[in-house]
Amino acid sequence: MIALALAPRAAAAQATETTPPVAVDTGHVVYPAGAHGGAAVVLDLVIEKDGRVGDVVVVDGEEPFVSAALAAARQWSFTPARRGDLRVSARVRMRVDFHP
Repeated sequence: MIALALAPRAAAAQATETTPPVAVDTGHVVYPAGAHGGAAVVLDLVIEKDGRVGDVVVVDGEEPFVSAALAAARQWSFTPARRGDLRVSARVRMRVDFHP
């Protein structure tokens, strides 16, 4: 009897399981002209239900690296996140490392 009572809960939990977005094309990020040394830029991205990058917020980084990372991030594509069988938007944090 207890197993029957738990079965609907297990099914409900599985139906609401969320899988994160997966990068499909994050392309090459161009090292900025006139820049020197290495750097890192941290971005928060909203991945829309269709896999496109929506909102992009800079968490950490300095120019000219921030501008290069922002321009590249807007071109990236992802397999969208899913909650059960439904596509959902999701926020992810990505770090872009620059090396001369």
